[in-house]
Amino acid sequence: MAINVVRVCAAGGMLRGSIMSQETKPAGDQKKQAPDQASGAPPRLGPDHRDLYLLIVGIVLGILLGPAVLGRVSNGLYQKLMVAGAAQQQALDQFDSDTVTKLKNLASTGVTPVAVDELARKRKAERKPLEQALQGAQFTQEARNAAVLLAILALMVFEAMLDPASIRGLARWRGQLATARYALMALWLALLLADPTALEHVNILFVVLLVALGLGVALAPLGWLKRAK
Repeated sequence: MAINVVRVCAAGGMLRGSIMSQETKPAGDQKKQAPDQASGAPPRLGPDHRDLYLLIVGIVLGILLGPAVLGRVSNGLYQKLMVAGAAQQQALDQFDSDTVTKLKNLASTGVTPVAVDELARKRKAERKPLEQALQGAQFTQEARNAAVLLAILALMVFEAMLDPASIRGLARWRGQLATARYALMALWLALLLADPTALEHVNILFVVLLVALGLGVALAPLGWLKRAK
């Protein structure tokens, strides 16, 4: 699922760059296609091999910080840094273990079942704050990953809204938008590979809508906002 999202974002960026590079400009605007006077290099019309290197860096970084490397070298450090809610889950497991022990000890004293049930209800009430802390940590992780994906999509939408043939100087920073998008994709890959358990909390509907919107933006004509007006 995660790889499919990355493929859509990358394919959308490449398709957008291909469309940009193939568009022709009016004869009176040929100066925009000239090499940059400061650098002597032609302007970038979309993603290139340097942006793909960012994805490779993100994958390598995610593997190094993930369970395959950091998890084996120092599992405690890995759990603390990369696994969302690891400390909260450990506290919750310890609480459940203590609850089972206390209930068994109380039952072995020969008290009535009512007393055992009362202790169970008390421990259940004490467990709720621990559950809420775990859910809060997991929600923070989900929000972080979703924010990165939405930022990628926002850049794609912004690029689709621009009309390269009518905006002066767009070619100078068009490549920077592509680099920013690929950098966010690399960050998302690194976070995902570092903690694969994050996939367990992904909303399927959110992923489907994200993929559909990404494909729509990738196939939309450039400058669609201006043309709609």
